[in-house]
Formats: sequence, structure tokens, C-alpha cells
Amino acid sequence: MDNLQILMAERIKKRVKEILDFSKMNTDDCVQIISYAYKWVEADRLKKSFPAVSFYRNWTQHAKLEGRVIDKKVSDFFKELYKQFSIPESIQSTSAYIAEQLSTKKLRNELKLIFKSIQCDFRVLDSLKTWKQFLGCLYSELIKTPLEIKDIINILDKPCEPREYLLPKRLILVNEGSKIMFKVQIYSITIEANGKSSDPTPTKTNVFGKFCLDESRENFLED
Repeated sequence: MDNLQILMAERIKKRVKEILDFSKMNTDDCVQIISYAYKWVEADRLKKSFPAVSFYRNWTQHAKLEGRVIDKKVSDFFKELYKQFSIPESIQSTSAYIAEQLSTKKLRNELKLIFKSIQCDFRVLDSLKTWKQFLGCLYSELIKTPLEIKDIINILDKPCEPREYLLPKRLILVNEGSKIMFKVQIYSITIEANGKSSDPTPTKTNVFGKFCLDESRENFLED
């Protein structure tokens, strides 16, 4: 490990020691652990090997990253959403694609690999109960942080045919009683013959799905 990775590893270990009482785990704990994990893989240029950690780090930090170049992972996410949504009668497959990208199983597996690499025992990942607590804290942060592509026109490949386009612009989480739902808000823009585009206008079309734990009890060492 290089010096930056060693530093991030030590910060992760320190943070884990501070939250040994997992019943008191809070949103800041979850966000910082994901952020440190991201910086650890970033230092060794391993982001492509840990796409879920990269994606969730960008989402939790999205408000702070406003005005900067959005991570390619997030940009590609919206581009692929547009491709999925453009296929006739594709709402169901689009919802399935979103659920796959938001997989908490992928996030847990990537975090396990990172913690194993830095020789840190983070038992939250082994217990279904504490993993649910971790996700609960993470959800509370994500609900406050819509994931949005600022320049929606960048979703389209150039040159663009003059016509109306329906494009995904915002991904939000919604708490509906005992369920956490995701919603992708679709906007309309019109490309004119001279290449100019209209301002994005929200439509009544949205893509919904359930954002949930996608693992069974058998995948955990502890209840």
C-alpha cells in the first residue's frame, strides 16, 4: 500500500473502533466509512473494481460535489438509464436496471474485500441485524440527497436529431411507510433544427421501484 492508502486504512480502523457499539451507529459513521473506503481504492486506481463503493460515495457526497465534474460512474448511470428508457415498453427493465445498480449486496461484498485488504474486522458486514442498521443510516442520508445530472443534454450522443427527448434527470429515494422506494424523474427537452435545446421540463412520467436489502439471511454469518 502507498502512503495515502495506509492513511485511509488507519482512518477506517479508527472509525470502526469508535463505533463498536453498533446500536449507536449514525449517518456520519456510514458516510465516512464509505468515503474512506472510496479514497482507499482511489489511491490505487481501483475504482473500476469497486463500482458500488464509487457509486454510493458519489451519491452521499453529491451535494458537496456540485459544480465539479461528476464521476463517470454517475454520468454513465444516467446515460444507460436513457438507453433503457428509450426502448418501447421498457419501464420494467429500466426499474430492474436501477435496482441492480443500487444493489446493497454488491456494496457489502466490496466493503468486505476492502476491510479484508486492510486487515480490519468490521463485524457490521457479517451480521444481518447490524447491516440493516448500517443501511438504515445510509438511507436516511440518501433520502436527503437526490442524485442529479446537471447538464441533462450530455446524456445524448451528438449530433442529435431535432425532436423531443425524454431524459432521466433525478434519482430520489422516498420513504413510504415501511418501504424505501426509488423514483427516477423524467424530463423533456426539445432539440431544434439549429441545434439549440429547450430548458428541461419535468414530465408526469417517473420510474419507480423498491429499494431494499437484496440478500437472504443465509448470506450472513450472524443474525
